Parts: sequence; structure tokens; C-alpha cells
Amino acid sequence: MSAIVLGVVAALGTVAGLFLGMPAAGFVLWPITRAVCRWAGVVIDPHDEGDPVMQLEGSLAAGLGMALGVGVTVLLVGSATLVPRPWLAGLGSGTVAGVTFGWLWRYGYERESVVPHLVLTAALAGVTAALLCE
Repeated sequence: MSAIVLGVVAALGTVAGLFLGMPAAGFVLWPITRAVCRWAGVVIDPHDEGDPVMQLEGSLAAGLGMALGVGVTVLLVGSATLVPRPWLAGLGSGTVAGVTFGWLWRYGYERESVVPHLVLTAALAGVTAALLCE
């Protein structure tokens, strides 16, 4: 039963990753991206969605933010409900969610909806958390 609960929590954690984790990761990555590009002499245009540097930074922020949101949500709820191995479930589901969503984020630049990508990420994160907590 705890595996099902933690799987649902991981799936719902994608919402936290989308609205809390991604802005936090972007807030941290943007100054780093600017500094590295300034040091390397690369000119970036933050208003151009076709800029490859901005696309890479966006995908990294999406992946890191989703990993942060899902991982922390699973860890907190798993620890509060005394689920066995909440660290493993949080780390595994956060990693799967981050890699999946970061990789799928590049399709957002082609004007596709983010909803199917979010649903796929939620399903994979939920299954991973459920498998790793038992």
C-alpha cells in the first residue's frame, strides 16, 4: 500500500517540480550561464527561443527543477509516512523525472504542449518511486 501512495506522491510531485523547482533552477542557472558565456565570448540573446545556449539552459533548468521537485516531495512525504527507504525512492524518482522532463523540454521550443510530457514524466516518476520503496 505504501508503494502505491508514494507512486501517487511522486506523480503529483511533478507539479511541484514544474511550478517551484524549475523557476528555482532557472534562477540559479541564468547568472552562471551569463558568466560562462561572457568568459567564453559567446553572445547570447535571452529573447530568442532559437538560441542554442538558451535552449540548453532551459533544458537543464527543466530537468534540474523537475528532479528537485519530485525528489524532495517523495522524500518529505515518504519520511512523514514512515515508508521504507524514502531516500532511495526520492533519489530514483527525482532522477528519472529530471532526465525525462529535461530531455522532453526541447520539444517545447517547437510549440508543442507541455502536458503530454508532464504526464509521461509523472507516470515514470510514480512507477520508479513505487518500485524503489518496497
